Amino acid sequence: HPLVQKLLRSFSEANPDIITDSQSLLSLALPAGESSDDHACRRTSIMHLRSTVEYGIKLHPRLLYPFGRAYADAGMHLDSCRIFETAVEGMKRLLGPEHPDTLMTMHNLANSYRDLGRATEALSLNEQVLALRKQILGSQHPRTLQSMSNLAACYRILGYTAQEVDLQVQMLELRRQVHGPEHSDTLQSISNLAVSYMDLGRVSEALLLTDQLLELRQRVLG
Repeated sequence: HPLVQKLLRSFSEANPDIITDSQSLLSLALPAGESSDDHACRRTSIMHLRSTVEYGIKLHPRLLYPFGRAYADAGMHLDSCRIFETAVEGMKRLLGPEHPDTLMTMHNLANSYRDLGRATEALSLNEQVLALRKQILGSQHPRTLQSMSNLAACYRILGYTAQEVDLQVQMLELRRQVHGPEHSDTLQSISNLAVSYMDLGRVSEALLLTDQLLELRQRVLG
């Protein structure tokens, strides 16, 4: 709100703590979920966010994370990168490199790198996150599978099709084990693997998977 921005400008020099307090309250107010309403809320917070961060940010790294998500949802990936980089550095120092919050922030930083076209950096970071999540959470954990999906996307962007296929095969088997053959995530994995097979010229395998996918979707959707 313009009045809030005016008050912040008026009081910031006399009382610097008001900026930190305002940033903390805004961070805590931002939703952390993945629903369409959560994404919309974060996008609409950008005006308020920008009016406070122009004075600098001195928050705990955990409170920086929602700001990075808000910038990413608004398509402001350079800003989200800067926020996530600062947050990752602080979280590694305060929480350790294997803490779930550190790994989640690294995961989102990798996404911002990818969205900026910095696919090589995204690939390296995704590989680190995947290795740690496998070690800490196990191969079948949803966040581990999420990391595998992100790494496969980086392989595709960089043209590493053989590596992408190997990872897609692993993901499909794990999703069958975790979710069953008819779950939407499993069906998406079948579709992704079929496309990757086609890209490698493995047409017969791609067609076989496509037939399986059609049969499963008819069974699920009718």
